[in-house]
Amino acid sequence: MFNEYKESEDKEHAKEELLSICDQYHISHFSFLGYFLNNSLAEKPSDFEKYANLVFEYFLNEQSLISKEELLESINICVAHLPDLIIDYPNGKQYACRLID
Repeated sequence: MFNEYKESEDKEHAKEELLSICDQYHISHFSFLGYFLNNSLAEKPSDFEKYANLVFEYFLNEQSLISKEELLESINICVAHLPDLIIDYPNGKQYACRLID
């Protein structure tokens, strides 16, 4: 889903993939999105923005796939692995701060 969205920027397809993956593997939407956001911390700034906007604007605001409380849990999952990520991806710290803001 991550790479497909990067190439196509098809929000509806990303939504279908999210729902399918979560259903197939019995994963909550917020857990999956936490790892999705975590992966985005390793991307270049423009790609990070695409992924963050997909989650915040589309999945949260437009589609209501998660609640604001669940979004906070997604961010918790995302930043749980931040110390390891910062070593290889220095922008990860900036991105994580932006997510928290």
